[in-house]
Amino acid sequence: MIDLEAVGKACRRVGAILCVDGTQSVGALPFDVQRIDPDYLAVASYKWLLGPYSFGFLYVAPSRQGGRPIEHNWIARRASDDFAGLVNYRHEFQDGARRFDVGERSNFALMPVADASLKLIADWTVPRILAKLTRRTEEIARAREGGVGHRERPERTPRRPLSRAALPGWDPAGSARPACR
Repeated sequence: MIDLEAVGKACRRVGAILCVDGTQSVGALPFDVQRIDPDYLAVASYKWLLGPYSFGFLYVAPSRQGGRPIEHNWIARRASDDFAGLVNYRHEFQDGARRFDVGERSNFALMPVADASLKLIADWTVPRILAKLTRRTEEIARAREGGVGHRERPERTPRRPLSRAALPGWDPAGSARPACR
């Protein structure tokens, strides 16, 4: 484990930026933004945030929120939230970290999934998740020390593909043809 608090202090001492990819830990390990004080924290939601693929989050420290975004899109511009005057947004970027938002952030299919995942983690709490993972890891280590491997599964009769078992006469190639037109 990396002592990010110490790394952050060392970065600030020499004027370096601390950019953390928290994808492998945020949601399963405690992360105190105030204590670590990263300039940027990026997290993909599909790992320990239990969210969907192609969705993520970016924390930008207040001192870095005036930076120049890499992506330039209309939704990151001032007055872009006025949908009545959709084409009347201004050239200047929105204040704060909104200027770094990705285009098409209004993802109506994935946002509810990400929201539900974050609420679930908040309900479970990260310390309880970490305690459970720690116990489980210790159980696995003890089992390996005792010579116990993974549980063997009984032999199963191979299943036929669902298309043939449940839908006799269904032509998968034919069903795709209308979508290709």
